Amino acid sequence: MDSSGDHVERKFFWGLVGGVALLAAAALAVAWTRQSRVAYRTDDTPAAVVYNFLLALRRGEPDVAYGFLGDIPCKPSLDDFSTRVETPPHLGVAWSNVRQQGDRAWVAITLRYDEGLFSESAGITEQVMLRRENGRWKIVRLPPEFWPFSPPWPEGRCPRGQGGK
Repeated sequence: MDSSGDHVERKFFWGLVGGVALLAAAALAVAWTRQSRVAYRTDDTPAAVVYNFLLALRRGEPDVAYGFLGDIPCKPSLDDFSTRVETPPHLGVAWSNVRQQGDRAWVAITLRYDEGLFSESAGITEQVMLRRENGRWKIVRLPPEFWPFSPPWPEGRCPRGQGGK
């Protein structure tokens, strides 16, 4: 037979376990709700195109991300792009600056890798280059963190196995 002290300890233990489970469920619900509220931007600006491209990668929608790419030499096929491109884990992006000159634009983004609780990474600033094509902004150059393909190749000199002009 259990003493009343053991009974109280068990009730406390199971109450604690139940409370932790409820907190975990609440945290998951908040994360899921917050992620589903993030929406694609509808404005046709260079910053919006870069934002939408990165959001599509984060959501695991490579076909959507592919639609933001411009007509560039050696552009991979959608299938190749879908299987090779991904958002690096633990990567945060902060917007730095947008510069526009005619039909070209550069969006500076700062990449921060979260390496843990005490990470002090200052981040690296990279440029995403865009060009207006048929009246819409399209990405024509990405930082290597988002482009797992070889560097842009000269027109007509695509390595075997990649599409292009």
